Amino acid sequence: MQLNNNIYTDGTKFYKDIKYLNKNINKIKMEGAFSFLKKYKNYSIIGRDHLGCKKIFWGKNRKKIFFSNNFIDLSEKIKKNKNSIKSCPPGFIQFIDKKGNIIKKMRISRLDDKNCFFNNLDDHSKKVRKKILFYLKGIKKIYGNKIYVCLSGGLDSTIIASLASQIFDEVIAVSCSMVSDQDYKLLMSKNQINFNSKIFSNDFKKAYKISKTLGIKFKPVYFPSSNCIRDLKKIFRACQDWRDYNVHCAILNFQIAKSLKSYKEYNNEPVLTGDFMNEYVADYTSEIINGVEYYPQIKQSNTIKQRFFIKGLDSSDRENGIFNYFNIPIFQPYSFVDLYYKKLPEGYLNKGNIKHELNKKLISNKIYKLISKKKVRAQVGGNNQGILKYMVKNKIFQKNLEKMFCKYFNLSKNFISTFINIGTYRT
Repeated sequence: MQLNNNIYTDGTKFYKDIKYLNKNINKIKMEGAFSFLKKYKNYSIIGRDHLGCKKIFWGKNRKKIFFSNNFIDLSEKIKKNKNSIKSCPPGFIQFIDKKGNIIKKMRISRLDDKNCFFNNLDDHSKKVRKKILFYLKGIKKIYGNKIYVCLSGGLDSTIIASLASQIFDEVIAVSCSMVSDQDYKLLMSKNQINFNSKIFSNDFKKAYKISKTLGIKFKPVYFPSSNCIRDLKKIFRACQDWRDYNVHCAILNFQIAKSLKSYKEYNNEPVLTGDFMNEYVADYTSEIINGVEYYPQIKQSNTIKQRFFIKGLDSSDRENGIFNYFNIPIFQPYSFVDLYYKKLPEGYLNKGNIKHELNKKLISNKIYKLISKKKVRAQVGGNNQGILKYMVKNKIFQKNLEKMFCKYFNLSKNFISTFINIGTYRT
């Protein structure tokens, strides 16, 4: 059994299956986004990429071992023995016998662990650009010449859209805006829509302008605010999380994936996103609504924050989990360049606007001028503070999300608090 949407490289070729891996498991160096499972007579082998982009869990019920990339699905299979569920840690291969014992555990080697260096910011940009283009070419070889890109109008996703347009013959930008239920009804009654209308978020309008400037197609996605609650149980299952920030992000991604899956021109092509850059440069802030702080951040240096945020990717499935739920291949090209950002000197990371200083050279100045310089989170980027404000207005706070999550899937608060602890899964 192979889990969904894998792509990895040994430095010479790209692979989406595990045949090569099986023959070279003791010597292979792997980069990319992958999780895998191979069953043998007396044991099974599982493995996972270095950042933990792709998930794989296992647990036992009586004498049988079960595997899944969704721990909620797994908990429903093994029922009374939920506490046996464990996760393969990022960057490791595990050999598990029929009794559920880990008989061998080995770290997966990396291609650039000792050679990932740069001389200055220009050199850094050139090497990051080269690696992302290499990764995109690998996706093209495996999946073909058509690609979708989630374009928010910010720097990270614009870079991916711009670089993708240099590799793929057909690039479609997908941008999403939440609107009021009343405005949604109005939009659905129209034959032609003005994408610069005040109904849409500023980020949506910027994404539209960027796509036109890049010369790529634009697919709009807009949804009524009531969908935030209407689809919540499905969103919980897909992102396998109850924490407010992750759930709010997942709500947006769910609407994009749902719309894309029903799009008559969509034929299971991959989707690219600009995720992970915020973790690399510690670009997260809290949000204030009615004097109350949401998404509070740790008060540490950006160097410590970077390690904390990257470690937290282990238990975040707000992108991959959502698109996998709809069987849509998803790839995050920044997952392929994490070492270049992990090796940034501490002085760089603690600069005020380091992301723009580092990455604006990855695109043309013409495109860069169109981008919002002030960071606006996608889940608060809609009119009237978007998804976050809507959930607050309806009094669905994190404690409510936690209660709903446990009730929907018959999970105890003790289980979820011990299974995910300080951003990492139980292993």
